Amino acid sequence: MSAAGRAAAALAALHPVPVPLGVLQAAVLLLDELTAVGADDETRATAGETARLLRVAMGAPGE
Repeated sequence: MSAAGRAAAALAALHPVPVPLGVLQAAVLLLDELTAVGADDETRATAGETARLLRVAMGAPGE
């Protein structure tokens, strides 16, 4: 299974854990970059969805 496939499976099994806000913000920035230049459609889609979920978790406007 590809890294994107494993990430998608992990998203399906979400459970809450405490994480510093700065870690989430950094992850969103990296995922946004990957979404823009990802190697394949599966990677870009999984990175985009993960970034969206992180924004929701952070309570970012517009999510």
